[in-house]
Amino acid sequence: MSTAASNPTFPNKPEQYACDLAERIRPLLAGEHPAIVGAVLAQLVAVHIAGHKVPSFLRAHLLRLHTDATWKLVPIAEAEIEARRDN
Repeated sequence: MSTAASNPTFPNKPEQYACDLAERIRPLLAGEHPAIVGAVLAQLVAVHIAGHKVPSFLRAHLLRLHTDATWKLVPIAEAEIEARRDN
């Protein structure tokens, strides 16, 4: 298993790597109250934004990019949730 500590280089397929990492994290959040999941995600996004040593206006831009990407993923996530409910 590759981790940031063992492989600090940028992955060749970042989208797939991100999906795989999210799948590994998913069981940790499964079954938690939505407010708790939201709080955990807010903590992680804060760490992500704080890790960029740039002016605050650029951090705001990073947050907008993150939010835009999240909105694009919502329909995919909804379809996955519905598919799991149907099975």
